[in-house]
Amino acid sequence: MRRSTHAALPALCAAFATSIAAAQPSAGHSASPGSSGPTRLVQAETEADPPIEGPAFPPRIAQYPLENDPYERPPQFPSDQRLPSNQPGTVAPQRSYAPQTAPLVPEEDTGWITFDQLRLNAGVLHDSPDGLGITDLVATGIFKTGIPGVTISPQFGSHFFGSTSINNVPDQTYDLSVELTGGIPLNDDWILAAGISPGVFTDFQGSGGDLFRIPARILAFYKYSDTLKLGAGVLYLDRPDVNILPLVGLSYIPNDHFNAELWFPRPKVSWRYLKMGDTERWVYVVGEFGGGAWNIQRDDGRPDQFAYRDYRAMVGFEQRVDEGFNWFAEGGLIFGRQVTFTRFDQEIDLDKTVGLQFGVRF
Repeated sequence: MRRSTHAALPALCAAFATSIAAAQPSAGHSASPGSSGPTRLVQAETEADPPIEGPAFPPRIAQYPLENDPYERPPQFPSDQRLPSNQPGTVAPQRSYAPQTAPLVPEEDTGWITFDQLRLNAGVLHDSPDGLGITDLVATGIFKTGIPGVTISPQFGSHFFGSTSINNVPDQTYDLSVELTGGIPLNDDWILAAGISPGVFTDFQGSGGDLFRIPARILAFYKYSDTLKLGAGVLYLDRPDVNILPLVGLSYIPNDHFNAELWFPRPKVSWRYLKMGDTERWVYVVGEFGGGAWNIQRDDGRPDQFAYRDYRAMVGFEQRVDEGFNWFAEGGLIFGRQVTFTRFDQEIDLDKTVGLQFGVRF
């Protein structure tokens, strides 16, 4: 019998319509300072500029333990905080929108743990006749802690699969994880960031086996100049198909309307085309390595590990606003698709398809 993702789409659309209606900004709403902007390294006994909020978020569904880490945009460095913005010949610290870790030094007493934000992401890959259709729903809560530089992010994801040509593909899989991130300055021009994301990835159908995984990563940033930041590190996915990936790249931000965040495995180039008060609209092109892995129960009842991966070339739009409702929407080509079953060392190449990803943050 054909298993399809189409049944999940009405619920998907209804859920996002409800969240959008509920999350419209009001005059009394304000975001927590330093919660989603660049990591601010506050200097004691000196007066710093007001914090720059960074409300945007990474539009992705892939099982990366990077959801709240600044690998797309390096944090501000201690030397950035010392740049006088009104001094000739100097470049003021650039506005940064990537979601990042909590401030490395707390600006105020926030208690042991406080809620910061909620993110809802979704993605749909077209169900080709001889391929595999996928619908993803992911919810992430971000909590700041009283420990300098540390955030805690519980996440729940549900993935619906549909195929007429591949046996043993599960109808639905789940992600239940908690990500712990942190970062510390090594000196004026070096910052070290790390994270761990233990979780359960399974279809909850009695699959047994190693359904508990511990993805992690470590990444170092170097400030080459006021507009150019470099970084390198390692991403441990703890997946049967892809175990380790390098994290390497650069961030070039010469002004406030062009960003080149050329980081593997997710390079992105953005242009701002509209600014109205605090609200900005951006268009971007982005590449991504996507997919995930889950413990499942095969059609014959035996346990197995199922993994899916692909490469994505997308064009998108996003709204960035300091206080209020943020969103993104992107679509493009999905290629290099492959399904893996570990029990019989089976690899199946899939046809190219198209996909959409969208999300909100409030």
